[in-house]
Amino acid sequence: KRYRPSAVIFSNDNHPHIRSFIKAAKFEQIPTVYIQHCTASSIFPIIDYDYAFLEGQFSIDTYSISSKSKIKLVGMPKFDSFSSFVNNGSTVKTIGIAINAIDNNNDKLSQLFSELDKLKNIKTIFRPHPSLFPYDKKFNWDEFSDPNIEKSFDFFKKIDVLIAGNSSIHQEAALLNITCFHVDLTKNNYFDYFDFIKNGVCIQSSVEEIVKQISSNSSKRYSPFQKVKYYNDVVDTIYFGKSTKLIVNEILKII
Repeated sequence: KRYRPSAVIFSNDNHPHIRSFIKAAKFEQIPTVYIQHCTASSIFPIIDYDYAFLEGQFSIDTYSISSKSKIKLVGMPKFDSFSSFVNNGSTVKTIGIAINAIDNNNDKLSQLFSELDKLKNIKTIFRPHPSLFPYDKKFNWDEFSDPNIEKSFDFFKKIDVLIAGNSSIHQEAALLNITCFHVDLTKNNYFDYFDFIKNGVCIQSSVEEIVKQISSNSSKRYSPFQKVKYYNDVVDTIYFGKSTKLIVNEILKII
């Protein structure tokens, strides 16, 4: 009310402070602009803002969206500066293992590293989610990726294969054409939360089968790049790597 901004632009609309801020902006009839911050989920709040810049068709199919919201598909802005690092190599030299708080079965994780030891001349890099820090467990990895220091896309630049569970990290990795294996590392039953397996972004696997599947892909990696277009609309277009520019141009029209 005091400063009368031309628009309020926000990303993480799950946070209560942000949601309060949005409500106040709406009350003052100040345009609200949402930029998608992670892979869409059906349990996230309704898209009920004046403008929403979403990543791809999956977001439209997954979110609840108000008929009053103006939607534009723009891809993933944080990926822009890494778009020149798409992995076009055919062989597997380095494997990344990424876990989050849901991956709570340490026995499975220990078994996974024991299985990966069977692969000769292949490097492993382990990356836990920031929420798991300080991380005090040690498995037989070759390198540790600290998520508080190293960005996820810098981590992807080092690997040819990603092993992870129910995590949006698969979508990010697939944008760099990293072969993704979806492995259940939980104490619960396995399920494909983001439909990555269903839509061909990931290969379904298990701790027991992972080495065999990686070996069969070692000389000719599976490419998920075209499959991830459902999640990122600018894949294979002239706007690939230019999501930020797309959003800026649209915001300039709004204000």
